[in-house]
Amino acid sequence: MDLDFTSMKFLVFLGFLSFASIQDVRSRYISDIIWIIAGIFLIPILFFEVITGSFNLFATILSVTLAVAIAYPLSRIGFLGGADVFAIVLLALYMPTLESKKLLALPVVAVIANASILSLTEICVNFSRNVSMLLQSKNIFHGFEGETMHRKILAMFLGHRSEEVKGLFLPMERIDNGRRCFNFSIGRASSDFARGSDIWVTPALPFIVYITAGYIFLFLIGDLLHLFKSFN
Repeated sequence: MDLDFTSMKFLVFLGFLSFASIQDVRSRYISDIIWIIAGIFLIPILFFEVITGSFNLFATILSVTLAVAIAYPLSRIGFLGGADVFAIVLLALYMPTLESKKLLALPVVAVIANASILSLTEICVNFSRNVSMLLQSKNIFHGFEGETMHRKILAMFLGHRSEEVKGLFLPMERIDNGRRCFNFSIGRASSDFARGSDIWVTPALPFIVYITAGYIFLFLIGDLLHLFKSFN
């Protein structure tokens, strides 16, 4: 397949991913019409690949199978939303192979890996922010004296104490029997944004944003896992 046609497919699907990401950040909702239109755009692309002999049936079936096998279980435990699953499956159809890059796996798996690795930056930012506050002699665990040490350490990685909440954050605490305690549940409603001041919060950037970033990273640079392996 010519690189120009591959680039065209990349840009087409990037447009849908970008629009979905913007909509999710703004409203915490992604309209199904985005994926319906993405599917409609895919039909002439697949038709062109079939008539030119560039369509790889085996790679497409394998790509979609892996996409469903990975995305569906993650959606069942609340890690992915329905829109994320649609995005991953459509990605598997748009880009079942990517011969221009050295990958450890199929593109859809590489994008999921890229997105997951990029999302870990939140953990690094949280931990760095909490350590910085502790070094400034700020008692970030004031009011949480009843929490165990291992839960406090976990909280330092998953969130931070915010004096004034600004941006996309979820509350990472609750009141239990009149006492403040950490809430690490991943099943919380994503629309229940944190409000107020001096509370523990966790970032709520939609995963579709990381999927988009991982998709761009894959096409422009490559597979993060492959890059890490090349350093060994």
